[in-house]
Amino acid sequence: VSHVLGVLRKAGQPFGTVSVNVSAEWLEEPEFVRMTLAALRASSVDPRSVVLEITESSLLRDLAERGHRLEELRRWGIRIAIDDFGTGYSSLSYLRELPIDIVKLDKEFVSDVDTSTESRLIVQAILNLAKALRLEVIAEGVERESQFAALVALGCNAFQGFLLGRPASLEEAKAMAMRQWPANPFANDYDWSTAQPSPVENIVHADFRRHTA
Repeated sequence: VSHVLGVLRKAGQPFGTVSVNVSAEWLEEPEFVRMTLAALRASSVDPRSVVLEITESSLLRDLAERGHRLEELRRWGIRIAIDDFGTGYSSLSYLRELPIDIVKLDKEFVSDVDTSTESRLIVQAILNLAKALRLEVIAEGVERESQFAALVALGCNAFQGFLLGRPASLEEAKAMAMRQWPANPFANDYDWSTAQPSPVENIVHADFRRHTA
């Protein structure tokens, strides 16, 4: 992924942020942080253009250690998203314990948000909680206009699903990016030689969000 981003950047190809799924095995790798940063550095990719998506199932063990690794990456500007949020046993504790920027609402809650009062109430509660914690919410699995309309009415403003776009080849994705971004916000080389991670105290943690919202 970092290589592709580097090629696109050098070609002047516009793109926004790119999300990368992180497996449980990769998150357990002791060199996870170093190797991730090295891959971005090798392609001169701006870490602020990358979102790492972590599934709840990958966080079942060693939560504190994994939280430290994610925090280190976040200090470099990489954003962290929890994928399939709401399907695990400890969803709420992740919001408290982990350095999270984005919550991806599982499609289980989205599938009948347009027909089920219970689903609408759950989605509304998650949106309210995320707002209080200053987290972005992305609704997954949006496939119908009625789902989209229901989510908008509840205050959701970020979506993912077949209604908005299907899996695409690199060339198709490039054409889509050209339509969406007139200029590349990450076009310039990221100067890794002088880059420094942000001090921990400058990062908005979940605990800080909870007490200052």
